[in-house]
Amino acid sequence: MSTLAKNTWQQLARLDYQQGVAVPSAFGQDIFLISTSIAGVGYYEGINDLEGLESDSPLQLQRDPMNQHDSLAIKVSSASGQQIGHIPRIDNAILARLMDAGKQLSAKLEAVKQRDHWTQVGIRVYMQNL
Repeated sequence: MSTLAKNTWQQLARLDYQQGVAVPSAFGQDIFLISTSIAGVGYYEGINDLEGLESDSPLQLQRDPMNQHDSLAIKVSSASGQQIGHIPRIDNAILARLMDAGKQLSAKLEAVKQRDHWTQVGIRVYMQNL
């Protein structure tokens, strides 16, 4: 890092700390982590909450460490709080550890596709840049 860049960052950090001035973060938006599908959709009533939602509609993620099938489980719920399913086990290990470390994760609806006898719900998971 050049001396000018280093000095500029130090000055911004001091300004932010001493005078309460909001200095923009390195990322201006949430950080995309993974695109996946929701597991267990057929077991929960929350699937009905997805009717009429558009792509990019927000969904809630909540750790479920007491889940009897998977201690790294992450619940996926609609904006109204109705559970839709879980992050698939194959995708949840790193996400669960991030959440356990205090990172705020969120999801957005990608697509809802009706298959023969089941519904596929695609989502994108993001880490909030705080």
